[in-house]
Amino acid sequence: VALFVTSGLAIIIFTLTSGRTPGFTFQLLLLMGLLAVYYFVNRSGHYRIASALFLIMNFISMHVFPLLFGSNNWLLFTSMNLILTAILTPVRVTMFVFAASMAAQILLARFNPQILEMTNIGLFIVYLVTASMVIVFINHRNRLEQDRQRELQAANARLIESEMILEQRVDERT
Repeated sequence: VALFVTSGLAIIIFTLTSGRTPGFTFQLLLLMGLLAVYYFVNRSGHYRIASALFLIMNFISMHVFPLLFGSNNWLLFTSMNLILTAILTPVRVTMFVFAASMAAQILLARFNPQILEMTNIGLFIVYLVTASMVIVFINHRNRLEQDRQRELQAANARLIESEMILEQRVDERT
C-alpha cells in the first residue's frame, strides 16, 4: 500500500510541478501491476515466494531500467531495495544483494555511463520513498520486538504458574 501511495504521489507531484506526465509513468504502472500480483500471492499464503518475487522485481528494475530507459534515476532507489531486503530476508541474503547491487552499479558506470540530473522535486521523491521505507522498517522491527516481549512474558507466567503447582504438590506430599 505504501508503495502504491508513494508511486502515485510521485506521478502527481511531478505532473503538477512540470505540467507534463513523467517519462517514468509506464515503468511505475508496470511495477504497481506486478506488485498487485505479488500482494495476492502473499495473501494466498505464499509469503516467501511473494517476498522473493518482490525483491527480485525491485533489484531488476533498479539495475536494468537505467539501461532500458536511459535514466540513472532508478539507481537512487537502490537503498530502498536494500532496506526492503533487510526487512524480508536473512542477513546473508541482504549482504549478497548489497554486493550484487554494487557490482551492477560498477558495470553500469563502466559500460553505460550517464550523467544524473536531479531536480529538487526528484530528490524530494527519492527522500519520500526511502524515508517511508525506513519508517516502515522501524515500525516492523518494533512490532516484532513487542511480540517477542509478549511471548517472553507469557512463557514467564507459565513458568511461574508451573513453579507454584510444583510447590503445591511438594506441600501436599509433606
